[in-house]
Amino acid sequence: MGSSKSSKPKKALSDTSKASRKGPKKSTKCKTAKKADEKPKKLATTTFSAAQRVLEEATKNNGQSEKTTTSYDGHVQRAQKFIAALANEEAKMDEVWDMNKGYLGFNEEEDDDNTGNGMDVDMESREEGGPAASGMPPELPYALAGEPIKCTPFAIALFMTHKCFVEDCGPSTADGIHAALLSHYNHLDKDGTYRDKWHFDKEKQAWVGNPCRSAIVQDTYRACKHKDGEPERRHSRAMRIEDMTKVHEYFLKDCPKLEEVTDSESLKARTDMLLYMALSTLGWTVWTRNSEITNLQMKHLDFTPPPPPRESSSVPFECYDTFTVNLRNRKNWQRKYEKGEHQLYGHLYYIYPQPQDPAVDVHFHLKQWLKFYGDVLLKRPLQPDDYLFPKIDGPGNVHPKTPMSHPCVQKLINDVATATNLTGAGYFKTHCFRRGGSQYRFMYAPHRERWPMARIRWWGGWAQRESRDTLIRYLLDELSTYEEDHSNAMCPHGPVEHFAQLDGDLETREPTAAEHKEYFVATMKEMRHLQTLPEQIRTTVASAATGTGLVGSHLSSYGPFSAHQNCQPPVHQRFQSACRPQGPLPLPVSVPHALPHVQPLLSQHAISATSTIASSPSTQLPVVQYQPPSQPIPNIGAQNSMFLSSLTGHIIPEIKRSLGADGWLQVVKDWESPDPSRNHLVALRDWPKEWQRKAGMQYHYRKTIAFEFIER
Repeated sequence: MGSSKSSKPKKALSDTSKASRKGPKKSTKCKTAKKADEKPKKLATTTFSAAQRVLEEATKNNGQSEKTTTSYDGHVQRAQKFIAALANEEAKMDEVWDMNKGYLGFNEEEDDDNTGNGMDVDMESREEGGPAASGMPPELPYALAGEPIKCTPFAIALFMTHKCFVEDCGPSTADGIHAALLSHYNHLDKDGTYRDKWHFDKEKQAWVGNPCRSAIVQDTYRACKHKDGEPERRHSRAMRIEDMTKVHEYFLKDCPKLEEVTDSESLKARTDMLLYMALSTLGWTVWTRNSEITNLQMKHLDFTPPPPPRESSSVPFECYDTFTVNLRNRKNWQRKYEKGEHQLYGHLYYIYPQPQDPAVDVHFHLKQWLKFYGDVLLKRPLQPDDYLFPKIDGPGNVHPKTPMSHPCVQKLINDVATATNLTGAGYFKTHCFRRGGSQYRFMYAPHRERWPMARIRWWGGWAQRESRDTLIRYLLDELSTYEEDHSNAMCPHGPVEHFAQLDGDLETREPTAAEHKEYFVATMKEMRHLQTLPEQIRTTVASAATGTGLVGSHLSSYGPFSAHQNCQPPVHQRFQSACRPQGPLPLPVSVPHALPHVQPLLSQHAISATSTIASSPSTQLPVVQYQPPSQPIPNIGAQNSMFLSSLTGHIIPEIKRSLGADGWLQVVKDWESPDPSRNHLVALRDWPKEWQRKAGMQYHYRKTIAFEFIER
């Protein structure tokens, strides 16, 4: 009994387990069957008309961006309304004429006799089908209502002329009208009937081609473009890194702190500066257009983002304090899928802290603005549909659901640029941050921080089909417009300053790898040229001493004078050395030197010994026996070294020819450490700007070589 009872539960359990195992298999089969049924069902319901409709919608929606399509449709609709209104006005005038011509004594028969006297225009002789001198073509009301007809080019020219010459619109309006109608007729016929040159097809007995390619439209378009002559420069001046730094210094100095906000004036000042710093650094870093940055909302920020698709850093992503900005509606970036990671990652920008560049640290300034925006201005947490840069009517009067307008952004830029005395304050437009940030990454950033063209194209949201030459012209336009100016060429320092602006600061610019080799070869050549200088100095000094009667037996105790010392301490360490002659050094108190910029170095002992002795050119000068100190001479401080060097002159130390390919080691030592034995009193890296400028390119060569090997 016990065994039989115990077997039933086991059987039930086994049945249950079998059922549970069979269950998923059954459901899987059902799902598989459903999926198999869905595919043929979807194909079965597809018709030719539906497929054709999908094709047309796909071509229309994905051929160009939604914003461009909307703009083009607006131009076409306005052109159609203009021609319709023009035709209505002409019809009303005809009615009035018909009603009143009898009262004016008009004889219709006599007027008909005057036709054909050359006053009318032969319509057949005109390619465009333009107007007759007697009045409006009767088919003009239908010129833009469907397929193009004979007078369609004339209608387009009328609308373009009205917008540019009557309403006084600019050349950009002519560009928009021409591009819109050109695209409209290109896509009007599926077979491309209206894409080629506008002409009359005798076989079809119809006008074919694109009416925007006709002569009358091209002439009108050219006239609209040139109606004001050479256009005034209207695009924005780039906001350079120097400008951003100057504004940041003004922000640190003059922006009221939160505890100093006690009235509406101080509240407005802090609000404006925090908003400007956030807007400017974001635009400068992400290279946004004004419409892109003002339409950003809190939902476009993610402060706990997922890792990027490609992690190139050796540090785990979780260790970074970062957030992302999602520019979903950026110009030239079309959304191919309504949802999905392709769209998500295609518009994401990972923002990291930049404490080394506080003037452009958007990570800090944007967070600071959002905290002030929510805690002080709104006194509530920010919501997903709140705009990052809202409309502000006055101190504390914020509209978080309304974006900041273009005139308000422009006014804020003008106010800050004027307050900080930026050069060319009146030329900064809302596009200045995009231009400045892109140009910085292209050519002004430190050598290792510059970006390749592929990254610049992606980061700036430029279309893939945008030509490389167009981007180069865009990035270099600021140089060619503002810096390639020769009006001040006669200024003594003008050319030097000009090239410093054009190529960047010559003292801080880091050349490319190809230039490193060129600089090194040129430096070695210059060093060989200067090898004879020490012997010339020795000969000159000896002859000068002979002329004053100061030549003694002690001069013969010196060996041949050489500025090269064969000493090689470890690289990147401070080189400490003391000039210690072997044995007593009989030193004259004063020697008139023929070369005033080449003088012997006097130690503190020699100076103290000679300071109490009066010297006179007409008396015999005593000789002081110099005894080297028992302790090594301490390393000379930077300030004292500069002072001594100002007395004895400053020269670029020479490199010994025998060092050969190892000459760069000596270059690095000279950059890092002084060497009094070679009259090199101040390390090259500690030289002031004035010395660097006087040394010219030779100093720049040394700096380039030193940096190249130190940074490796």
